[in-house]
Formats: sequence, structure tokens, C-alpha cells
Amino acid sequence: DRILTVVCATFERAAPQGPARKGYASQAVYGQLLLALVFDESGSEVRDRALAASVAAVSASFGASLGALDERLARQLQVAELACRVERPAALQRLEAMGLMPFLEGVKQLEEAALASAPLPKCSSQQHLQVSGALQELGVRHRTEE
Repeated sequence: DRILTVVCATFERAAPQGPARKGYASQAVYGQLLLALVFDESGSEVRDRALAASVAAVSASFGASLGALDERLARQLQVAELACRVERPAALQRLEAMGLMPFLEGVKQLEEAALASAPLPKCSSQQHLQVSGALQELGVRHRTEE
């Protein structure tokens, strides 16, 4: 817990980062830290605080320019939010209290927009048709190949 306390203190007292810290390396570090905080079995108050502080640091660095987020970091942010919703209610409350939910919603919309504009690869397998039919029966909206 001492290491996590130092991580929290570092993120909580850090000023919003300038453009020099918005590179890929910082995104990889944020992403690895998020994954470590989300997937550790031993949940704790300080771990939840560190998770929220990490999301806040990403928001401070990239919140104004979501398009600069690496797709892996965007996905890791979504995984972190989902994990908080499902398993970490205290962390979710902390994210909400810090006003980070609009940032996370923006990340989610960024991913949805990318998926909507990406062309589907051509595939004529029977499995594809079966999955498409099952989704249609369930009422799930999806795009089929053109």
C-alpha cells in the first residue's frame, strides 16, 4: 500500500501535463498502471484512490484532445470503467465525485465512432451468417457485409 500511496500523491499533486508529456510512452505507462490497478485481486481503498487518480491524470493530459489517445489506452480506460461498475463501487463513486464520468463517456464515444466508420472485412463463412442471424433474432443492431 505504501507504493500506491506514493502513486496517489504524485498524481494528486501533479499539475496538468503539457504537450511534452502527451507522447506514446506516457500513454503506455498510464495503460499499464490502469491494468495493474484494475486486475489486482486485493482491492483496497488506496488502490481505488490510485485508480481514480490515474484516470484523472489521463484526463488532465488528454481530456481536451481525446483524438490523441492511443486506441489501446482508450480501451484500457473502458476496461477500468467497466471493472469499477461491476466490481469496484467505491472506485466508481470516486470517479463520479471527481467529475471523470464525462471524460470516460467521451472515450467510449470515440471508440464507438471509430467502430462505426471502420469497414468490415469481407467474409463469407457460414459462421458469420449464423452470428448475424442470432444477433438479429436478439434485436441487436449490427452491420453486415456489403
